[in-house]
Amino acid sequence: MALRIAVGISHFWLLRGYRSEGAAWLEEALATATTAPAHIRSLGHTALSELAYNNGDRATARQRAEAALTIARQSDDAHAIAESLLQLGKVARVQGFAEEARRSYSDALAVSQQDALTASTGSAFAGLGDIAAQEGALERARELYEQALACYRAADHPHAIGSGLLNGGAVALHRGRTEDSTALYREALAIYEDLHDDTCSAEALAGLAEVRREEARAPVTGSELREAAGLHRQALVRRARMGQRGAMVTSFEGLAQIATTGGDPRRAARLLGFAEALRETTSTPIPPAHRGSYARLVSELTGGVQEGRIDAAWKQGRVMTVEQAVAYALEPSLPHDSAHPSRHVATGQP
Repeated sequence: MALRIAVGISHFWLLRGYRSEGAAWLEEALATATTAPAHIRSLGHTALSELAYNNGDRATARQRAEAALTIARQSDDAHAIAESLLQLGKVARVQGFAEEARRSYSDALAVSQQDALTASTGSAFAGLGDIAAQEGALERARELYEQALACYRAADHPHAIGSGLLNGGAVALHRGRTEDSTALYREALAIYEDLHDDTCSAEALAGLAEVRREEARAPVTGSELREAAGLHRQALVRRARMGQRGAMVTSFEGLAQIATTGGDPRRAARLLGFAEALRETTSTPIPPAHRGSYARLVSELTGGVQEGRIDAAWKQGRVMTVEQAVAYALEPSLPHDSAHPSRHVATGQP
């Protein structure tokens, strides 16, 4: 019974940031519930994998996901098998093992469709969409994400619907459809604000920040950059509060891009230096689809000032603590900039 309860509220621990507490309860329950049904023990390992994943501990996340799949297959329970495959696919994708991730998601899709597991089917489509997006196959990604969103809506799962909207917003942005992207991100933000989910609200805010930065490319007026910086800071504050070190990387890199565009290369270098160190400590490599833009950012950064000044700033960033880096990132950096962006964005209102 303890294990069933722990599995049942694991999503609460994840969304509210009680990951260490949740992991402790799940580990204790698993250690004592050795005679529990295999599918329940499998779901316990899957939940532990997700908690570790969100703590940036990819090695533990993989170990638990593999254990979950092994146990699930002993039970022949479709839901447990699908969930463990989905989790293993997520970990493999983030670690850069695209083919392994594709196999796991495809297997999860087959199991979910065979047993009419609508939400899990949606997650499998979304996982395959993530891989397509990473590989630059944006039209294929869009199709897969739309299939995922349709499943989530059919399952009437608000949290998953928000996830589908986030995915759609990201693809629309990469395709240059900023108005569509803004609408999708705002709809997702409204859902997550209503659910009081800081973790996913931060994803929506970061997406809106990238839309504003994209809109500021030509001509750069400054207002879009300031709004983008404010949105990234809102996302960073929430991610820091929730202890999402892996997700914080994209906030620092986004703010570094804004600092570069805004003419402050040393600030950008410090932020990128810390982001680089954080990627290393959380085992979060740059996704293949983003390597080109990251390389262009570094090239743009190092091309306008003396190399020695950039190197020094980069090294300073690498040795900052998380607290120091967050405080530095929240400092106003553009003319008339503010660390407190307009409130209407934070509440998800247009």
